[in-house]
Amino acid sequence: MKYYHSTTRGITGIAADQVTFARSAQPAVINTRIEPAYGAENLLAVYSTAPGQRGVGFLAAFKAGALHTACMKLRLGSASAIRLEVHGQATRMHKAVVTIASDGSVLSQAEEVNGVEIDLCADGTMDIRMSFVPFRSLVEWFYVFAVEERCEPENETDEVLFSIGAFRLLANPAPLKFRSMAHASASIGGGVIVACQNLVVLRNYIHVQFEIHKPGAKLAGLDLISVHPVAHAQWWTWSPPLTRMRGTPASPDAVRLKAQKPSAPVPSPALIDVLGFDFAHEGHAITLLFADLLDFSRMNVEESDKVCQIEILAHFDDGSSHAIDVLRQLANTSDEDPWIPLVERHLESVTLLKNESMPFLEAGARGTASVQMRRLVSASGWRYLGLDILAHENVDIVGDAHRMGPGVADGSVAAVYSSEVMEHLVSPIDFIRECNRVLAEGGLFIARVPTIWPLHAEPWDFWRISQHGWQGLLNRGTGFEIIDVCEFGQASVVPSSPVWSGASRMTQDPAPLLSGVIARKIGQPLSSHWSTDVAFGHYDHA
Repeated sequence: MKYYHSTTRGITGIAADQVTFARSAQPAVINTRIEPAYGAENLLAVYSTAPGQRGVGFLAAFKAGALHTACMKLRLGSASAIRLEVHGQATRMHKAVVTIASDGSVLSQAEEVNGVEIDLCADGTMDIRMSFVPFRSLVEWFYVFAVEERCEPENETDEVLFSIGAFRLLANPAPLKFRSMAHASASIGGGVIVACQNLVVLRNYIHVQFEIHKPGAKLAGLDLISVHPVAHAQWWTWSPPLTRMRGTPASPDAVRLKAQKPSAPVPSPALIDVLGFDFAHEGHAITLLFADLLDFSRMNVEESDKVCQIEILAHFDDGSSHAIDVLRQLANTSDEDPWIPLVERHLESVTLLKNESMPFLEAGARGTASVQMRRLVSASGWRYLGLDILAHENVDIVGDAHRMGPGVADGSVAAVYSSEVMEHLVSPIDFIRECNRVLAEGGLFIARVPTIWPLHAEPWDFWRISQHGWQGLLNRGTGFEIIDVCEFGQASVVPSSPVWSGASRMTQDPAPLLSGVIARKIGQPLSSHWSTDVAFGHYDHA
């Protein structure tokens, strides 16, 4: 299970031991041509050749979670402004974009830009440094586009749109704080590096994305073994083997896969982590159709889980083979649930409140997870207090989380915790106000709630909260400040009737399963919790 912190807002600067991840110094042209700029050393002049977006692109290597700074020298010509843009595949919201005027002023700065620094030079050029944090590790494009006021020319012109100097992309090698949820780590065994990034099951269709590499050998072929009979299977790789394997699979249940090159490379973030960006396009995917249209609604859990039992047997040109049990590999390379370590880390910040009279209160204390939470916090020296609307062996107070009542006095609690509970509360805002009442000044509100999850416990299932939704609930109006927000897990949204424009692309868009928040009580609630300035960023319907 992968997650990322979203607390990178405001980070600026590059460490002294900065690392350069630039892939190419010579830009690619986009409706333009480039020539050495007249009378300007080390600058390239960019001329328009066709209407449309005009500019240049630099192929660069992006490291998920590391603060990057794009550095370049620019001088505007006929263009009234310049737009710097990280290609959308590298970022979460496709909003690492800055527009800069010829006088060095920033006309616009999108939400995924951490900072922009511009120095005006005596020769009329601008030294520009734009900082951002990529969401994915991959090789992608950084664009520099001209922005013009007048109508676009129909033909090539002799006017210089802008001139550009050397492009550098610097990455801070500090520990990762922000990365894609679809970024499993690699495991190394028997001299083979393996990672499974996902396993998607949709009725009788399965998609597996994985990475495998053996130093000193090349991948020669793949066999697939499935519990259910397979009607068709296809192996996708950017570098298919030059010769097809001969013979038949060793197992009678195995399917020999034929390699095919897709229209775009399959990402390999785990290999990037281990071997570097020369292995950025070494990912693999397998798509298969079962011979039967499976009806999961008629299966029990054990039967449906067997559908996911896929084994891949990789053969190398040195005569060796390596088996990948996909489910086991996903389990082995997925991090342990990071939620509990995160909670523990923040609880350490309120140790001054830890005493017999200041408990750790869990709202919604029934269930196995709550029993484990009692053991965990008790072992850390906290007094655990379980509250739930129904009686249970782990429940100390039977009551309503919206109104905990006299059993929980004002300012008597060090931390209020709930996990997958708030979606079942009729009024989350009333629950948060009640938490403010019972929390001591500086006490913590800690909660995790589904973001993408099927309806459950109906009809008592009311809410879903994204990582951005917490700011509308926890703010100065309700007496809180947010100190950490995270997401957990990943999903693919698959509409059964994709009749809306763009619905066919929903499976590729971010769909975290859960969001979590840690907030600190800073005061009493105001008469109204709502204010239009509690939200960060700007609305963008796209």
